Amino acid sequence: MNRLGECTSPYLLAHANDPVDWWPWCADAFDEARRRDVPVVVSIGYDSCHWCHRMHEDTFVHADVGEALRRDFVAIKVDREEHPDVDATHMAAVVALTGGGGWPLTTMCDADGAVFWAGTYYDHDRMLGLLDAVVAVWRDRRDEVASNCASVRDAIMSNSPASTTAPLPAAADLAVVDSTLAAIAAGYDRDYGGFGRGPKFPATPLIDLVLRAHMASGGSDAAEVVSTTLDAIDTGALFDPITCTWARYCTDREWQRPHFERGLGDQAALIRTHLRAWSALGHRRYGLVATAAIDALLTTWRADGGGYVAGIDADGPSGDGIVREGGHLTLSRDDVRSACGADADDVVDMLGLGDPRREFDQRWAPVLSDANLLNDDRVRQVRRAVLAMRRQWAQPRRDHTVVTATNARWCATLADAARLSGRSDWAEAARELATMLDTTHRDGDRWFRLRRGDTPELDATAHDLIALADAFTRTGEMAGGGHWHQRARHVLDIALDHFWDADNGGVFTRPAGTSGPILNRCEFTDDADMSTNSLAALTMLRMASLHDEQRWAHMADRILARIAARAADNPTSVAAGVAVIDTRYRGVTEVVVVGDDADLQRAAHRIDRPDLVHLWGEPWPTPLWHHRANGPDAVHICHGGVCDLPATTAAEVIRRLSNA
Repeated sequence: MNRLGECTSPYLLAHANDPVDWWPWCADAFDEARRRDVPVVVSIGYDSCHWCHRMHEDTFVHADVGEALRRDFVAIKVDREEHPDVDATHMAAVVALTGGGGWPLTTMCDADGAVFWAGTYYDHDRMLGLLDAVVAVWRDRRDEVASNCASVRDAIMSNSPASTTAPLPAAADLAVVDSTLAAIAAGYDRDYGGFGRGPKFPATPLIDLVLRAHMASGGSDAAEVVSTTLDAIDTGALFDPITCTWARYCTDREWQRPHFERGLGDQAALIRTHLRAWSALGHRRYGLVATAAIDALLTTWRADGGGYVAGIDADGPSGDGIVREGGHLTLSRDDVRSACGADADDVVDMLGLGDPRREFDQRWAPVLSDANLLNDDRVRQVRRAVLAMRRQWAQPRRDHTVVTATNARWCATLADAARLSGRSDWAEAARELATMLDTTHRDGDRWFRLRRGDTPELDATAHDLIALADAFTRTGEMAGGGHWHQRARHVLDIALDHFWDADNGGVFTRPAGTSGPILNRCEFTDDADMSTNSLAALTMLRMASLHDEQRWAHMADRILARIAARAADNPTSVAAGVAVIDTRYRGVTEVVVVGDDADLQRAAHRIDRPDLVHLWGEPWPTPLWHHRANGPDAVHICHGGVCDLPATTAAEVIRRLSNA
């Protein structure tokens, strides 16, 4: 057993018996490389990643690979759930050098952590060839290594633009929003929905910005982009109608061949987008999909000790016991006969089994032709029958790590869903999750990145803390009263105290002033969800309105100036931040519900837009409650603290919020 046997990460533990002299990510590993004057190999992955497992089986279990790594390198294995800052920097290096990315990541560094070469998956033979080539370059052309390190560093830092003194667009000329929407439209696939030709990712930041454009203008073109894309996602194989969860992406243009891994962050982001589309477009099917996905997470994704698991493996056993990619999510005709008996032929047709586009070794990824069918009694019966059958199978690996950031994003989504729907069970689940995060993921004012079982580990990142502030704010908007709003304020101040870039504006990936073998930079590029700085800007703008703290709005403006500069070169990479720019200049709308009238409360909570914030329930110290706390039952709709005449009927509230 190598050094990874002392770790708690399930991904690292899976490599503990490799014939590789692995180090975990630590300063000692780089000191060892410096002492021996050898390059560092950094291999990054995570527990639910199919290709990470493949590289393990194809490459790292072989003794000759282990010997080459032991002889000529220091080899570091990284779980991206534990070190998102390392992952983000090395992913940026891969993108800079190859134009694409993905996991597993494979990079070569010097003893200072500077990357000079980067790639992704390597099988046994290609890895041995790579190692030989790197050894030769390290030995004979060290000046090229130094030059590459400098070039990669410059490329990485160019994606974290310095502060700009240029003013942000004026409200009447939001050119950065228009140019980003134009870039999204240029990449839109009119035939199959989504963006690009494949592989296809849900790209929720792009969908959300287009949906925001529809909310602002009512344009049919924007509505068509959103509805075509969501319908393709929900009736293609990305969405599994049995587990009611989404895969991370599809490998083809037509959304028919999913990459089967499932992560909590992906589920939270897609549910949030469906909720907004349901509210803005009024299509019942998006509410059905969001409802089914929420209920699925609440019942099947819970972790021991509270919270929700990080993900479920792409690889899993099917009824024959063979572990294969998607084995636990695909269905054979024999499976259907076993689960559904005499109705098997009808179920095969219902789930689209037999389509060669979705065939995996005589197994098929199931689909529904119309998401409205999720509400059909027959579909419900089939789901119950198939799930009951699968419970008899061996279960796929679950990464039981409870990650603070993704649980906080899920908490925020769940709180918004409960507020919109009035579902008391969802509200209780959101309060329970927020309380768990506020108790077991911190020790006093020290917050932790993750928890396995009862043990919290690693200091929280900026994204963890910003996501917590947002989650606590949205829990407060759902629950009423001031408790969660005050907790949000406290967490946000901790995040800004430790991570704020005072020179340029923005939130660092690591605490300000931190040194070590990783670049400390501000991350603006969206992934499956909003970037750290886009989320920080939105959270600060919303909290500035709720607490009347304009210093947060000014800090958000500094972030947005940097996002606008980044958007000039690559607008779709910062679409979530561009949406925040749109919100900033259209203004935040404050909705203050005074009194106990249930109809007014429901009406005030029924509209979902990113620029709305909500106060109701027991008054707490914020200027928005001044002179209103003891007034008659009414809804006050305000902009920058200045309120219109109060609305006193539910119909008037809905009309005015819909047009605000």
